[in-house]
Amino acid sequence: MDSATPLVALAKQAYRAALGADPGFWDAKYNLEVAMRLLPEMDRIDSGNQEDDGSQKAELWTTLPGFPRGLP
Repeated sequence: MDSATPLVALAKQAYRAALGADPGFWDAKYNLEVAMRLLPEMDRIDSGNQEDDGSQKAELWTTLPGFPRGLP
């Protein structure tokens, strides 16, 4: 998986560019969703009222890797 990580990141960038050119391109939407499941992006969202002095606990992100199987 480590060798595939840069390739998945490049694929996500290409799918976003394709969606920028044609927002209705269904194949790019689907493939971007698959790539996001393989390599999720967890950006930290600052609410603006927290200080960056390091006294806050680090936020933990949990993900469920892989693809869901079966019905809910």
